[in-house]
Order: sequence, then C-alpha cells, then structure tokens
Amino acid sequence: MSAYDVEYDGRLSIDPPASEAQVAEFVHEYEGKEVCVVGERFFCQWAISDDGYELYIDDERGSCYGQPELLCHLIGGFFVPLELVVSGNVHWSGSDVADAGTIVVEDNEVDEVEGVIVGVAKCPRCGEVF
Repeated sequence: MSAYDVEYDGRLSIDPPASEAQVAEFVHEYEGKEVCVVGERFFCQWAISDDGYELYIDDERGSCYGQPELLCHLIGGFFVPLELVVSGNVHWSGSDVADAGTIVVEDNEVDEVEGVIVGVAKCPRCGEVF
C-alpha cells in the first residue's frame, strides 16, 4: 500500500501553555512515534512548540493521514488530564484538489470539516468549479 500525502497548515493554541516538563513528556510518549488508536496505528506528527503555547503538525518527517483521529486521542489522553485546553484550526489538503478540509478544535472538542476546496472558486449561480 502506498502512502497518501497530506499537507497541513495551521497551529492550535494551548492554554495554559504546556510546561517544559509536559513538553518533554509529550516528546517522549508521542512525537515521531507510532500511536495505537482504537486498534489502528498512526505515525504521530503532532508536536508542541518549545515554549508550550502551540500544537502543530511537524511535517519535516513527511506527511501522512490519520492526524485528526490521532489528535482526538492526544487531547483526551494527554491534554485533558493535564487540564490544558487546545483550540484553533488546522487546514489540510491531500493529493487530490477536492480532498481538503479543516480540523476545528474548540475547547478540546475536535470537529473535522471535510470537502472544503482550497484555492478553487465556485460560481454561486451555476455551481461550476474553476
């Protein structure tokens, strides 16, 4: 099975910011590692900024699918127990221009809005995409 490339753009805020010890724990447990989520394994590309204020996709390792599902797991298993609140938007796009969307996080609640076509205009009268 070949990999499906996905690009991510955006950062999520962490409030209060993660401490230096919490960032170190996140790096040790998750960052750059395979993580099992409900029987499926995902490569964790999520990283916390050095100052602890932001959560973002570290795409220097390449990009892969499953990050929204993994984010739900990380919020529930790491951020909530530490009483850290994650909020913000991360836009994603796949190899196909129609495969795009936004991961919306508000107060640790994750919602994924799919079908947002980035960089393509749609005529409001006829619906033609160009």
